[in-house]
Amino acid sequence: ALALEPGYAKTHKLLGLIDYRQGRTTDAIARMEEARRLDPKDPEAKALFERWKFEGAFTRTFRDTKEGRFLLRADPSLPASRVGEIPRKLEAAWKDIGGALGARGPRQLTVVLFTPAGFLKATRSYHWVGGVYDGQIKLPVPDGKTVDAQAMRELDEAIRHEIAHAAIREVCPECP
Repeated sequence: ALALEPGYAKTHKLLGLIDYRQGRTTDAIARMEEARRLDPKDPEAKALFERWKFEGAFTRTFRDTKEGRFLLRADPSLPASRVGEIPRKLEAAWKDIGGALGARGPRQLTVVLFTPAGFLKATRSYHWVGGVYDGQIKLPVPDGKTVDAQAMRELDEAIRHEIAHAAIREVCPECP
């Protein structure tokens, strides 16, 4: 599409959304910046560009790890053992929820793991929000050396909840 009409802002915006969902946030920001340049009156392109740029300031130092269908982007201050548990939980949730909904599963689903404080700042969420799905799953992961069972149950619930959003998005892209 870009070869046919390289100055069409909506193509850049769509490609930016695809890049973002596949974890290529830097590319997504660049595409959205181009969409904004081509159509400065597009409020969605402006909002996405600003949000992704803001979020990128927090995730710039995160480590990327590919685990099956998941691209994990984790805050380096999180305990490696805790981060290492998450792919299994994500896959189990996808099998349960995605399977029940008839979702095949994405080729790749980006999951961004924050400390609780980092999650609140980067997502600009309220303290009671347990996770976010905006094409990527964003989760606050308990970061202390000792974590109570309740905190881990809340993380497990958030994983299942955000996986449900991703699965619903796959089977019904029009659903909010």
